[in-house]
Amino acid sequence: MFNPKGDSSNATTLDRRYSDLVQHRSTAVFTGKLNWFTYAENEMVTLVIPRGVSNGAPVGLYYKWTVNSKGVRKANHAVNSTFHDVTTRANGETVGTFGTSDGHYTYKVTVRSDGDAAELHMSNQTHDEATAELKKSYGF
Repeated sequence: MFNPKGDSSNATTLDRRYSDLVQHRSTAVFTGKLNWFTYAENEMVTLVIPRGVSNGAPVGLYYKWTVNSKGVRKANHAVNSTFHDVTTRANGETVGTFGTSDGHYTYKVTVRSDGDAAELHMSNQTHDEATAELKKSYGF
């Protein structure tokens, strides 16, 4: 390295350091019960969201169907998507929307201002709707 006078310094060895990601929580996990007609009756639902929900941020929603539309009992259903239409309300709640890759289901998540609870609103293309209250089980 040189300064404006042309003086130089000796080489410096830099140490590589890794952050302990376990100590810096970057996601929150919310759980609750989902009811969607006879397809999902009191089924556990898990929502995984990042700290700092924003447009384009990843989101995961996981649950089992009691019986899916093909008649398969206890079929796993995973929705890995990204948030869009994210807003923050005056009361501090954050609202974001995401959907399934085929566009059949749309989900709107409202994270309460205290961050300890969320509301999951599910709808389909024929405007059927269901809402589930979720509690934070892990995270920031």
